Amino acid sequence: MRTSFVFVLCASLAACGDNNTTPAADGSVTADTPAVDAPASDATESDAPAVDAPAVDAPAVDAPAVDAPAGACGSARPALTGTNGTEGVVIAADGTIYYSQSGGVGRITPDGVRTGSWVRLAGASTVWGLALDAPRRKLYVGSPGNGTIFSVDLSSDPPMATAFLTGAGGPNGLTMGPDGFLYYSDFNGSHVYRVDASGMRTRVTTSTITQANGVAFYNGSLYVDSYGRGTLYRLTLTDGAETARDTVITGLGSLDGLAFDATGAAYVTDQRMGRLVRIAPDGSTSEDLVTGLSAPANVEFGVGPLSCTDIYIATGRGLVRYEMGTARGLDVPWHR
Repeated sequence: MRTSFVFVLCASLAACGDNNTTPAADGSVTADTPAVDAPASDATESDAPAVDAPAVDAPAVDAPAVDAPAGACGSARPALTGTNGTEGVVIAADGTIYYSQSGGVGRITPDGVRTGSWVRLAGASTVWGLALDAPRRKLYVGSPGNGTIFSVDLSSDPPMATAFLTGAGGPNGLTMGPDGFLYYSDFNGSHVYRVDASGMRTRVTTSTITQANGVAFYNGSLYVDSYGRGTLYRLTLTDGAETARDTVITGLGSLDGLAFDATGAAYVTDQRMGRLVRIAPDGSTSEDLVTGLSAPANVEFGVGPLSCTDIYIATGRGLVRYEMGTARGLDVPWHR
């Protein structure tokens, strides 16, 4: 069963009155070439929703109460203007927001300093998923346009980007696993792969997941979105290889981004329907939290100096932010 909760958001703070809400995109967004390029496959990720959700933070309905995780949790909400047409977003433990742009990666610090062309990736036009390898000070960036995953050295100034894995197919969703390996979905090949620090790749999935997209770990299991099936799968892994697969929920449109809160609830974006959906930990129910988004893709909870109950969504019109009530993000490797 799926229950639906749609936020009714005011078009401006003046229209809402003095309610202490924080703008989701903190101002208007200017038009730019979206970084959500059509993937090289029979079915394409679409930009179907014509209207963005208004740029105002709004609390989720009936957000589950959770105990505060270990570590600091601040209240910073930096401006998100100028982040036009992004597909990927990842947030470091220090609250730095990294987001994909056409041909590169942008960066926003917790105090609001934005560098739109923070790093450029040679030969990369489309840029999708991002993942942080905090111990090695690396940012991994997927570029399906040339089938390459790039590695950005975060310890260098200016940042140095090199090709980490070529011949990667259509690298889409990226995440670091609890084993310290990089995991990524190949949207074109419909498989998931694991890559060690030297760039050696092995296949994780034993059979295809149609247009594999968002990937994330929870309780040792790897969860994978199927964009083509509208299905969220849970994979049991042994030494980085799939040994069992369960369907958590299906029939949810065109699933893209994926994140978890501390209770185990999954947050997925449905790109075709332009919405953010929360799925109960056991997959028994789902609820629409935000609708009217333009090509929503990757999602990530705030951490460190940022509010831990804010969720960030990469959309075709730029990054947006929403307050999730008391729901706080799961402790993931790059948040430590």
